[in-house]
Amino acid sequence: MKRSTILFILIAAAACSSSPNRNASQAKASSPAIESKFDRFSSITTIVMNPQEVINNRELTLRMSLEYKTGGHASGSVVDMTFDGESATQIDFPDSRLYFLADGASITGEMSLCLPSNLGLSAPYKTDACRAYISPLRLDRIAESQRVEMKFGSYELEFNAQLIAVLREFMSRVKTYNKDGLADELVPPPPPPPPGGKP
Repeated sequence: MKRSTILFILIAAAACSSSPNRNASQAKASSPAIESKFDRFSSITTIVMNPQEVINNRELTLRMSLEYKTGGHASGSVVDMTFDGESATQIDFPDSRLYFLADGASITGEMSLCLPSNLGLSAPYKTDACRAYISPLRLDRIAESQRVEMKFGSYELEFNAQLIAVLREFMSRVKTYNKDGLADELVPPPPPPPPGGKP
């Protein structure tokens, strides 16, 4: 077999072996920020905003994800918010509220759980599942604003344009599936089931 033929076979084999990884990374990069799932058994539609970066600096790294359920027995009265990240100081919510300024107007959400995963240890403090909830109507007001600020514990931060655009896409999807209008009554979502336990 000629040397040029052997070289061609080796190059082709290398390309084939690397293509799955390349396709996987392309699939990950093109994953949508917003997903909608319909359960035909319960008739519940779940709308999810996959984790989006809120801030990333030496003091605080924070990501936010959203989930909204409508239809079936779902109340459709709250958007469940989950935050995770790391902070230089422990994050505390003395009044159990999450504060926003949307174009200067005050809007609040409610905290349901926020404990660092390394409670009592030194910085950086990791937060794996800091949960809050807010009414769809209030979140819509936030999404429609030009400038959005949030007070997360003692940290004050501002949403960038990309995050606001994703919030608008999320609320557009919520309004598409929710034909009864957006609720403003905050009804706490049920607590998550314990790890390995039944709800």
